[in-house]
Amino acid sequence: MFIRILENKTGNKLTIEKLIDTLREYNFYHYEGSGYVPTYTRNDATDILHEAFGFSDYSLVIAPVVADLCTTPVALSAPPNSYQNNSQS
Repeated sequence: MFIRILENKTGNKLTIEKLIDTLREYNFYHYEGSGYVPTYTRNDATDILHEAFGFSDYSLVIAPVVADLCTTPVALSAPPNSYQNNSQS
């Protein structure tokens, strides 16, 4: 479910496989009491995620921002034909 939320939040610009691979490569250095600094290599997929969530690889991500990213509700749209009623009357 989480990966579907990310897929939707990025405007379906990244495949689920690419999202998973990119997230596995994400690393941050934690500055106690200040926030997090990204330490991963930038690419097209990270740029799309940065745009969707409002942070970059050259800035300090403040701890409350990280908490907000994890708690902000996201409205999901169902993929086409995923909930069709197949019963015939």
